[in-house]
Amino acid sequence: MLDWTENPFIALYFALTSAHHRYRDDIAYYPNRVAVWVLEPEVWNQWAFEEIKQISYVPRIPSADDDHLHAYDPRRPERLSERPVAMFGTHTSLRMAVQRGTFVIFGKETRPMEEIYSEDDFPVNALVKLEILAKSIPGLLESLRAVGITDSVVFPDLEGLAMEARRDFGFEV
Repeated sequence: MLDWTENPFIALYFALTSAHHRYRDDIAYYPNRVAVWVLEPEVWNQWAFEEIKQISYVPRIPSADDDHLHAYDPRRPERLSERPVAMFGTHTSLRMAVQRGTFVIFGKETRPMEEIYSEDDFPVNALVKLEILAKSIPGLLESLRAVGITDSVVFPDLEGLAMEARRDFGFEV
């Protein structure tokens, strides 16, 4: 399974806070770009479900208990579907609910989604990579903070509060 989110601010938070950085004169320096991936799940799933011959499939995003996902049951490898499919997650924890967690579940195909998308016959924009220049990272981090996307919001527990306090007082997170 691969984690996704329905919230673009949460996606941006994860991309920016996981960016590799160094310090120069006590100021964070980011040597590399980061990326946020945008998936059009209904379009992706239309392609994925064609492989398992879901003739009556209407483009949508299935949830964990959906019958269409039986082809992704790892306990039955002989019936395992080939193509990955986007699905809604079950918000079983506060973190998943706050982060608006969704998933892509993989079958037999284990190539990266970017590779699958570029090599197979997908409609344009089913999967898009938005690259963020390294020099833009500090300003975007500040902008996220200004609109309330902070560590303690994304991780609504003591760990998130501790991460936020460390970051506020200038400690490495």
